[in-house]
Amino acid sequence: MPDDNNNLTRPFRADQIRTRAGRSGQQLAYVEVADVIERLNSALPSWSFEVVSHQVLDDEVVVHARLRAGDVVKEDFGAHEVTKSRQDGTTV
Repeated sequence: MPDDNNNLTRPFRADQIRTRAGRSGQQLAYVEVADVIERLNSALPSWSFEVVSHQVLDDEVVVHARLRAGDVVKEDFGAHEVTKSRQDGTTV
């Protein structure tokens, strides 16, 4: 059986780390969800992720999510701008 702790704590490879523009000219580093799912599946086949709630505000969506892995549960909030249609401005 693989060393679960090592699988979860080892750094991601440089080619897995992406960057995108953030607010105020910052560059934000992130790892794509497929790489995170692969890591979790290899270490903890019984993990789960759940969107607890979400709310669409004027121009953003806010999500409350829960990650469960064994006896460990982590919850957090995230937000992102809503994408609007160029043709009619409706939310897509």
